[in-house]
Amino acid sequence: MKLSQNNLYYLSQCAISAALQAGDVIRHHTNKHFSYRLKQGADSLAAKIVTEVDFLAQEKILKSLSQSCQVYDLGILTEESVDDGSRLDKDFFWCIDPLDGTLYYSESEPGYSISIALVSKSGESMLGVIYDPYEEKLYTAIKGQNSLINQIPINRMSTEDKDVVTILCDRHFLQHKVYNEFIDELSHLLAKEGCHSTKILSNGGAVKNAMGVLEHSPACYFKLPKEQLGGGCLWDYAASSCFFYEGDAVVTDITGNKLDLNPPGSIYMNHCGIVFASNQKIANSIYQLYQYRFNN
Repeated sequence: MKLSQNNLYYLSQCAISAALQAGDVIRHHTNKHFSYRLKQGADSLAAKIVTEVDFLAQEKILKSLSQSCQVYDLGILTEESVDDGSRLDKDFFWCIDPLDGTLYYSESEPGYSISIALVSKSGESMLGVIYDPYEEKLYTAIKGQNSLINQIPINRMSTEDKDVVTILCDRHFLQHKVYNEFIDELSHLLAKEGCHSTKILSNGGAVKNAMGVLEHSPACYFKLPKEQLGGGCLWDYAASSCFFYEGDAVVTDITGNKLDLNPPGSIYMNHCGIVFASNQKIANSIYQLYQYRFNN
């Protein structure tokens, strides 16, 4: 099945409606008591924690998108349900994170968001919708069209100092054993490219950190490969990656290869890592550092 631009626009409106409805659910429970549990097998608290609000938001999204699944024969991959394999059978599937950054939400801190993407069987994000109910920011992107924040085109040429690169990091990476070494050496490589200094920013969950690359350009966000499961899942990057297909922005794995958002094996990204960068020069510095210093 092929989807026209009109089809994609209609489906983006479906995703926007679903995200806004889920946002209402999340706001309704903000600062209220809610139950939570810890998932097994994750390597950080941020990856382990899941609350009843995650499930309520997911239920709202799935109900909102159910008709589109029937009309367009779409599969589903969503964080709080088992992968049913429909993503490998259907031409397109919804890839959903009903509450990215749950740890921040549980702490009543900003940094969480709702993420909905339409992904092709070949692993390419066709549209992305992200909603931050805390800041009331709605991000929308359709492949081949403008990317928007609250209906205003995203300006990748931010007003920040162009000689300063913002490095966005997950909270967990700030405590990583290679953190200091990696940041120091990356800063050194960027300095050779004319970026005279760097600053560190932790914007929240994976989705907010990825979008922070565009909002704090020049900037980057990355995750290193590792042996154990983790490194984020497909739903952590499916929507945000759609915003990086235009202009000079870059989204790849840690070696510069295309990011596959529908691999037949694991839905985790620990085997390949990820790189979001506002330009190729920054991305190349990350590739170089990983290849010649941390992969030998």
